[in-house]
Amino acid sequence: MEENYSANGDCFKAAVEILFNLDDSWTLVHAMVDGQKHLKGWRYSHAFVLNVDTRMVMDTSNGKKDSPLVMPAALYFAIGGIDPHSKGFKAYTKMEATERMLEAGHYGAWAIDGDLSMWEETTPETDKSPI
Repeated sequence: MEENYSANGDCFKAAVEILFNLDDSWTLVHAMVDGQKHLKGWRYSHAFVLNVDTRMVMDTSNGKKDSPLVMPAALYFAIGGIDPHSKGFKAYTKMEATERMLEAGHYGAWAIDGDLSMWEETTPETDKSPI
């Protein structure tokens, strides 16, 4: 499976890997987020898992596999500037994620109805994709 990195991270692969080790109350999420720390001012696509029953987020990207970041979805969304009602937010069940990975040949982010524009990343300097 081809790896598709966003802002030089491993979030898409990490989120898929943890998803398949969790029960079916967890979904894979691809969302546009506001960058933090050295990525402040950037907006980019990111992946994490969301428990639809407890409304908790787990993020295992960038070395957090053994010690994942876990917090309430409302807090995670507020910190990351994530709007779950926007075009730049998509949740997938395990079955849907499997189908999309097989179709695309990578971990994400995937086109929605043939459109990739919602995943366009921006930097503060150029307002264009950093990759």
